[in-house]
Amino acid sequence: MNIQPQNCSTQYSNPNFGALKVATAKNWVKGAETTIDIYKLTKRDEKFLDALEASTNYKELVPNISEDMQNRWQKIFHYCIEEVKDGFNQSYIAICQNRPCGISTYYTNETSSYLDGVCKIPTPTADNIYLAGKSLILNFFKSAQNANSKTVKLDAVKDGPVDVISLYEKLGFKKVFNCDGDNNYQPMEMNKFKLKEQVKNLENIIDYKEYKNQEDVNLFDLLA
Repeated sequence: MNIQPQNCSTQYSNPNFGALKVATAKNWVKGAETTIDIYKLTKRDEKFLDALEASTNYKELVPNISEDMQNRWQKIFHYCIEEVKDGFNQSYIAICQNRPCGISTYYTNETSSYLDGVCKIPTPTADNIYLAGKSLILNFFKSAQNANSKTVKLDAVKDGPVDVISLYEKLGFKKVFNCDGDNNYQPMEMNKFKLKEQVKNLENIIDYKEYKNQEDVNLFDLLA
């Protein structure tokens, strides 16, 4: 995956990244340690986001699933990119071994926190990056907890490339049926007590370290 400004002709096969690093999430799966850095994104990162989207092709990244599922995954990724560019949410990108492995966007307040979108970016090699999605979910949970949210909500994609509804149920969410919703999505939520429990559960498998007062660096600066 080559990520570069569209007006630059130089190819970068293994780019470095610069941004506001907010956390590092480490996990130990199958005898190997994986370190995932989480960076906060803003509207100032729009050029980087354009380049990231242009270089992310799910037909190439996940060739072993159906074309319909590839297109659906690409659509979810595009939605996350557009929501980040709108600038209304808190938005983050996960980086492992100088490659993007996930993106998330959400908002938090005392009443309710909402996970607007989260999308894994598979690696183009056989090397799997474990717990990238859960690291971004933990980032969201901790933000919701810091906001003292009474409820945490999301709309899970039905018939997606993976069964995310079951995954969210394992993370403490319950299906909500007594509300109007899109037939393509399943509303889900949890209360603040379940949230506290799930943060603890995720911290048992992810060593999550937060950073403060980090310098905000343009994501392309380290590519020069």
